[in-house]
Amino acid sequence: MWRPIRFRDGRNGKHPCALQDITAGVRFVRANAGALGVDGKRIGMVGSSSGGHLALLAATQPDIDAHRGTSILVDGAETPAADVSARVCCVASLWPVSNPLFRLRYAERAVRAELVAAHDSSGFATASLVRLPTSTTAPDSRRCRAT
Repeated sequence: MWRPIRFRDGRNGKHPCALQDITAGVRFVRANAGALGVDGKRIGMVGSSSGGHLALLAATQPDIDAHRGTSILVDGAETPAADVSARVCCVASLWPVSNPLFRLRYAERAVRAELVAAHDSSGFATASLVRLPTSTTAPDSRRCRAT
């Protein structure tokens, strides 16, 4: 089964709004796994371009406080679901924007006003994948193996 996750982009919310939405999507699937007929321990994500970037960021920092801003529905009631993990066991990231600062500098050089306007450089330090992954934040691939 797959579920698309709608998330706020740079025009509708600044970083980390999109990550709050994406991790809320994972929490929703995990919290409602029984009703959805899925194994809540074997959730993965796929994303391309900015969606690939966000999937990787969400996977490397799934349960930090900054990503808990979007409520989810559990048993028909809206809840912050702070006790539900947003960890995933795998990510397929296609053409991710792994370094937003580099993308901003490219957009400035290429005179792409719409891309420049959509960037909020104040969040680049926490949104740059080249600064984040460590052995303690990377997903554990063993969780997706069939038993």
